[in-house]
Amino acid sequence: MLNKLKVAASSMFGKIRIESFIGRKSLTPLWHFLHGYQYCLFDIERDYYNTHGFQEYIEDFYYFHGAHSWAHIIQNNCIDDEAAFDKFYEHLDEYLSKYVLILKLRVS
Repeated sequence: MLNKLKVAASSMFGKIRIESFIGRKSLTPLWHFLHGYQYCLFDIERDYYNTHGFQEYIEDFYYFHGAHSWAHIIQNNCIDDEAAFDKFYEHLDEYLSKYVLILKLRVS
């Protein structure tokens, strides 16, 4: 599971050149791109690559629980969409470091 998470995170959320796929540095197109990518992976491999708990992590971080996506929550707490794009990667890095640590502790 840990290897799948690393592969999914690096391929799905890799910041390098992502703007060439989505057109601009913006969280909304990134969110749509990631959901399309997840759908294609599921269609091809019948396995759903997801950063389990990322939605809950964002909800807990911003003390905002409801029916909004992680992208919408981040956008509501940033000055503009480009700042939200950068903030997403900050959150993702922090989340993945905590998630990987938790998985390592469970395995040991």
